[in-house]
Amino acid sequence: MTYSAIQLQLTHVLQQFYRRVGGKVTLATGGSASTAVDTKLAEELGDSNEDDLYNGGTLIVIEDAGGANAAPEGEFTRITDYVAFTQTLTLSPTITAIASGDRIVIAPSDFPLYDVIEQVNDALKMLGDIPIPNTSITTAANQTEYTLPVALNGQQLLNVEIQGTTTDADDNQWMPIANWRVVDAVPGTAGTLIIPQFTAGYTVRVWYLGKHPRVDAFDDNISEYLHPDLVHAAVMTQILQWKNDAERASGNAASDQLVALEQKAWSQLDRARALHPVSLPPRRVQGFPHWVRA
Repeated sequence: MTYSAIQLQLTHVLQQFYRRVGGKVTLATGGSASTAVDTKLAEELGDSNEDDLYNGGTLIVIEDAGGANAAPEGEFTRITDYVAFTQTLTLSPTITAIASGDRIVIAPSDFPLYDVIEQVNDALKMLGDIPIPNTSITTAANQTEYTLPVALNGQQLLNVEIQGTTTDADDNQWMPIANWRVVDAVPGTAGTLIIPQFTAGYTVRVWYLGKHPRVDAFDDNISEYLHPDLVHAAVMTQILQWKNDAERASGNAASDQLVALEQKAWSQLDRARALHPVSLPPRRVQGFPHWVRA
């Protein structure tokens, strides 16, 4: 997968979240694969400019100085040390070298990067099932019955398609298979997909309803079935709820400010759900060529 300035990816979700909770957007004045320098920080932070200020925080490269969406644009990492005298952030794990003029967001340790990524995944699952393709089946000679992946057991199949051509990876010319059906298996074993006889060597694409695939890397894509505003609202709500619940569970009082932000986030999520509901494609009933709504 590669970084995209157009497709909603994990990095864009994290960027917006960290900006909304106080992340500092600035231009780096230098850096490397393991450091980022901003010599303006001392003046901007004033008396707050102290060693270790950003330890445990997060750094994300919002924009590469070259303006061509090249690396390290979109990449993120943890901040393991901050030296106030040189305004140098130490980064781990390393990323593509940061250069002068790269636009970055620096977030303090209040919301640790890897905890936040887990909450992003929980938020995506909270939004419900989405259409997911599976392309693990390839047609074989003299065969109409194919074992479905066990992961598809109990999942609602939406549609089954077959590759129209095998000579162009960017133009598969997928065609719907009109007459298909599934023979369910006993729990824990794979079901059987029955389709008409096709020439060997063609990929079968099975669409089913399932939870959003896990995202971890900066360039992992968010499903286009989810509107960006809905994703951002769900992520904000999920993370703030997690943060406030964690404080209460540890015996501390949740911050009044964060509680107010969470309440606002729930309202924004309700609005986003109303404006941008998840739109599911029509479902083809097994064995029949006409379309129905799920």
